[in-house]
Amino acid sequence: MFCTRGCTGSVTVFPDAGGLGDVGRSVDSDRLVLSSASWHVPTRRRGEMQHLAWLMLVILWMVQAVEGCPDVCENGITDLKAKALKSIPKIESINLEQNAITSIHPLAFSGAKQLMLLNLYGNHITNLPLRGFQDLLNLRFLMLGQNQIGILKPEMFAGMRNLSELDLPLNALTMLPSNAFKPLIALKVLDLSQNRIQKISPKAFAGLRQLMFLNLDNNRPLQSLEMLVLDNNLLSTLSLSTLDGLGSLQELYLRNNGLDHLPTDVFRNMANLSQLALSGNRLKTVDGNMFSHMPDLKKLYLHDNTWHCDCNIISLVQWMRQTKATLSPQDALKCRSPSDLQNKRLFSLEAALLCPTP
Repeated sequence: MFCTRGCTGSVTVFPDAGGLGDVGRSVDSDRLVLSSASWHVPTRRRGEMQHLAWLMLVILWMVQAVEGCPDVCENGITDLKAKALKSIPKIESINLEQNAITSIHPLAFSGAKQLMLLNLYGNHITNLPLRGFQDLLNLRFLMLGQNQIGILKPEMFAGMRNLSELDLPLNALTMLPSNAFKPLIALKVLDLSQNRIQKISPKAFAGLRQLMFLNLDNNRPLQSLEMLVLDNNLLSTLSLSTLDGLGSLQELYLRNNGLDHLPTDVFRNMANLSQLALSGNRLKTVDGNMFSHMPDLKKLYLHDNTWHCDCNIISLVQWMRQTKATLSPQDALKCRSPSDLQNKRLFSLEAALLCPTP
């Protein structure tokens, strides 16, 4: 079991009083106490002890994850030096949560090609090294929450083609630049909550074709955001809380995802929305009344969905006939099912045909 946040177990590491001056500030140490095993390691050759210090820190992949992190993670480490894991290339999980790390050498993780989980939560990291994770070809989980990271660049995530989850909450991000996450072709979970994001570039999420969960919660400056592009992902659901705080949004693009259902109140706070793109999803029906909350809506794209034409789609058809908004090419809005109505245009549907009385 991997130790993500909050870890303790049968082996813990902290500096002995005799070496506190050195170990408390870096991972270069001569003396360590293995607290739970009560082993004392006397002074050895410096090079050997550096490797042992790291071995004890990263052995956490063997312990069971539980609440609290009293001695394991809080070791006062301030920097990660080049080739820090050289002596343990087969390590699979590292927990460095709640230390005082401010800098990461670009070659800190060089050679750690079997590492699957890296937890750097709760440190003082302000900047990620360019290509600093490129050797982590098998990394699945990267926890960078509660740091002071203010800038993201695509080069920071180069080589991380297998990363599944990236956690960046409680940082100092103010904008998401174009292609920020483009190297992360396997990413499914992206947590950007509780930052200060004010601007999201149109191609900020380009390349995230497998993204299934995106958390932008509690980014207060997003209240002024006017355009959000989430095209070409694997988003399957959309809730009111997902769009909470985006009342100034004017353009929302959700094309080519996996949306199969939209709650009736999902756009309730989208009064300023003028363009909404929902084409290329798996929608079978939507309640037409949800669009009545958008008095400024001028363009709505609904084509290339799997519309199921029955009584449930009547409200959408009625709304489309009344609205002044420009809709998808009308010829492209067709029933996919049932078979007797397949390819029939939505605009031509009548309630009597869809809901015949007995």
